[in-house]
Amino acid sequence: RVLFRSSEEKGFFKDEAPVPETDLFLQNDYILGELPRRWEYPDFEMRQTMVQEYYLVNFDSSAFLGLNSPVAVTPYISWDDTSFSRIYSVESTVSTAWGWDLADSPAPSAHTPEEQSFLEYYTQGGDREDLKELAAEITRGAVSYYDKVESISYYLQDNYFYSLNPGEAESGDQLSHFLFESGKGYCSYFAFAMALLCRSSGIPARVALGFWIDESSQVLNYYPVRANQAHAWVEVYFPRFGWIEFDPTSQTMAPGEEFTFSPFSPREMEAYLKEIMENRDSLLIPEAREASHTEKVSSWRRIVSTAQGRAAGILFIVSALFVCYRLIQIYTALFRVKGKESSGRFFHLHMYILFFRYGESLPSESCREYALRMEQEIPRALDLVALYEKIRFGRSSLADLKRLEEEGRLLRRAVAASVTKRKTLFFSRLLIRLLFRRGRRR
Repeated sequence: RVLFRSSEEKGFFKDEAPVPETDLFLQNDYILGELPRRWEYPDFEMRQTMVQEYYLVNFDSSAFLGLNSPVAVTPYISWDDTSFSRIYSVESTVSTAWGWDLADSPAPSAHTPEEQSFLEYYTQGGDREDLKELAAEITRGAVSYYDKVESISYYLQDNYFYSLNPGEAESGDQLSHFLFESGKGYCSYFAFAMALLCRSSGIPARVALGFWIDESSQVLNYYPVRANQAHAWVEVYFPRFGWIEFDPTSQTMAPGEEFTFSPFSPREMEAYLKEIMENRDSLLIPEAREASHTEKVSSWRRIVSTAQGRAAGILFIVSALFVCYRLIQIYTALFRVKGKESSGRFFHLHMYILFFRYGESLPSESCREYALRMEQEIPRALDLVALYEKIRFGRSSLADLKRLEEEGRLLRRAVAASVTKRKTLFFSRLLIRLLFRRGRRR
C-alpha cells in the first residue's frame, strides 16, 4: 500500500481523489478483484519482472500484496475445503538499480503542466520551516540528487533509535516530537520523517506500507509472513528509474529496550505446504463468464488430449532448451556478481554447494551459524557469509562485489580439494542437482 498525501493532522494517508498522472507515472489504484487484470507501466530503466504467489490464511481476503511495482494480478479459484482465504499471483517490475546507477540521475523537472502538477503533489507538506531547515542542514555538501536522498536516509539511521515505546507528544505533533525531542520511534516515524524531509528539499517522495521478509525463513521457495513483520519505508522518484525504495529505519534499539523475533520453525508451514503441493495443479483462473463444472471438466479433457498428442514431438526440444538455459543461468550466477541482486543469487548458490558437500543446515540455523559450525571443515565459508552480509545489509562498494567473486572462487577451490574420491561422480551429481534446483523467489 502506498500513502500519497500528507497533513499535520493525519500524517501520510491514501488519497481517495485521483492523483496526478504523466507519461512517467502510474497511479497505484491496484485492487484485487475477481478476474485477472493488467496495468500499463512506464518503460523505466534497469527493471526486471518477478512473479510471486500469495496464499492468504489469517488475512483480509481482499488485501493485495505485491512488489514494487505490480503490473498484473491473477486471482485463482481454489480447491474445496481449502485452508486459504485467497490465492493469487502477482507479476511486478522491480528495480535493480544500485547507488552508482542512480548517482548521475538528474532531479525531476517540470516542462509541462502535468509534470508540474506531479511535482507539486509529491512535494506538498514540505513547506514547514523547521523541516526545511533540518533538511538543508542534512543535505549541506550533497552534490547530486541521489546524494541528497542518501544523506537524509543515513542521517535518520545514524542519529535516531528504533523503539516500541516512543512516547506521545504533548503538543500532538508526533513527528516533531520524534525529530527534535525523543529521537526514537517506530519504522513509520522514520518513513514519515524521511518522506517529509525529502519533500522539504523538493524531492518527490511517498510512504509505502508492507512487510519485511526474512530471506532465511524460506521453505521450498515459500516465505511465511506474520503480523509482527509489518514495516514502513519510503519510495523516492528518479526520472529514468521510477520509484526507488529507501529504508531509513535505524537498526539500533533505544537504550534499555530489546526486540527479538520469535524463532521460526519450518514445521509451522508444513501443513500448508503439503496442502499446496497436493492441490496447486487444481487451481483455476476465473473467466468473465463462470463455466459450469461439466464445462470445466470437458474443456480440461480436450486440452489434455491435445497436449498429449503433441507432447512426444516437442519433449526433446523443450528438454534440450531447458538444459542449455539452466547451464547459462548457473554459469552466470556462479561466476559473476554484477550488482546487489546478483550477489544474493551468487551467495545462495555457493551455500547450496556447501550443503551438498557437507550436509544441510539445521532447520532453525542461519547461514552464519552454519558457517561457524562448519568452520573447521571449510573455514572460507565464514568469510563468504560475512562479506555477503555487508553487501546485503550494510554499506558496500564495487570493490566488495569483486571481493565476493574472489571469495566464491576460493571457496569452490576448497570444496573441490576436499573431494578426494570419485570426483567425476561427485561433480556430475552436483551439476544435475543444480540443473533442476528451483530458483529463489523474493
